Amino acid sequence: MVAEEVIQKKMLIDLQNPRYIRLIAVIPFEEHAVRYSLADHKRYYEIMTQCEDVITLRSENIYGI
Repeated sequence: MVAEEVIQKKMLIDLQNPRYIRLIAVIPFEEHAVRYSLADHKRYYEIMTQCEDVITLRSENIYGI
């Protein structure tokens, strides 16, 4: 929900404005969205395409999910 709010705010802010907002995703591991429902999976990837940067904490899934 927060990411969607940031995306909406970004549309309202002029890029020349020094208060420009960046959306940076921090995800626990690369495939963490695999078990999301179809609707949440779609929502997740739509948000990810609008991020300026994505930080992945681990390359592999150590949680057994």
